[in-house]
Amino acid sequence: MKHLSVSERRLNRVLWALLWVALVYALFQHVLLTNVPERFPGGARLGDLGYDLAIAYAGAFTFYLLVVRVPLRRDRRNIYQYLAPLIDRVVGEAVGLMDSLNRAAKVDATRQNTLSNVEETCGKVTPNTPVSIMLVPTSTELDVKQGTVMDAIHDRITRTCAINREILSFTQYLASDLINHIAAVDSCTLFQGFGLHYNLYHSGRLRTDMSEWAKAIFDYLQLVDDVDNYRLENKLPTYSPPPELISGSEKRSDAVPLKRHMNT
Repeated sequence: MKHLSVSERRLNRVLWALLWVALVYALFQHVLLTNVPERFPGGARLGDLGYDLAIAYAGAFTFYLLVVRVPLRRDRRNIYQYLAPLIDRVVGEAVGLMDSLNRAAKVDATRQNTLSNVEETCGKVTPNTPVSIMLVPTSTELDVKQGTVMDAIHDRITRTCAINREILSFTQYLASDLINHIAAVDSCTLFQGFGLHYNLYHSGRLRTDMSEWAKAIFDYLQLVDDVDNYRLENKLPTYSPPPELISGSEKRSDAVPLKRHMNT
């Protein structure tokens, strides 16, 4: 059952239940009822027809397991361990966005994302409010400037869209529920309307605060929460780096990578 979505699990249970019904019926028909005379005209032929259907279903279900379900579970097991970090990044971008906005609004950066809190944060910042620890390039080569709230939103949306495209490039291996969650994030009001607002920002024609953005940001957070809930409910595996890697640790290594290619 691992690596299956909720709807696929329900379908899987139904198919298994039908298989057991078919096998029990076949057992009764050709073992326990084999010497029982028919109770009504045509009963024996109906029994044989039911037996043939039960055996056909058992054969079809076995074919389905070997050709469809087992390869699908194998592919998902292999693919999901690499997609799990990407799904984590979708969540991380939303968390990072609220952290930046809350800091810009000078409120608790880690407080809960209730609608009231999001509205308060948006009401305390303007498109030009500076965001701490964020630098963006300027038109001058090799020069940077302090990032603003609009720069932070643009940066987070751009990266999230790139991550979503990478996840959806594996659509053939993904459960439809996950595809729906990722597509919903891409189609949210915040993402769809941001381009126009970003252009207005550069032309200096935006409102003095971000109050009208509050509900769009809140909806975006709810959709990302759906992605996070899917990840947790389905216990998506996380990618574990090979044990020989030493970056980020105190370990040393005696390995000589690419030795056969570097001895010239």
